[in-house]
Amino acid sequence: MITIETGDITRCADDVIVNAANTSLFGGGGVDGTIHNAAGPELRQYCQKMAETKGVRCPIGDARITSTFNPPSRHIIHTVGPAPIQTRNTCSPVLIEIAS
Repeated sequence: MITIETGDITRCADDVIVNAANTSLFGGGGVDGTIHNAAGPELRQYCQKMAETKGVRCPIGDARITSTFNPPSRHIIHTVGPAPIQTRNTCSPVLIEIAS
């Protein structure tokens, strides 16, 4: 079942949380930074080991899944959406496939 909740995402006790990531998967501002800070250095170290293609670990419109490295949630789906000036793209099919 997919649910939408409000509040601090790092305190959600769900199987999976979804992160609005950047292509490097190194954490940034907003929700991405909050999730990385809560997960600790293990998340960044894990992401650093992911294969890169031309400096990109997760292309726009795609998603990757990792552990949270810090409960209460078990996994993080990191998805990279387009910048407002880019062609409209959706990550929904990839998210649903990974979550299944």
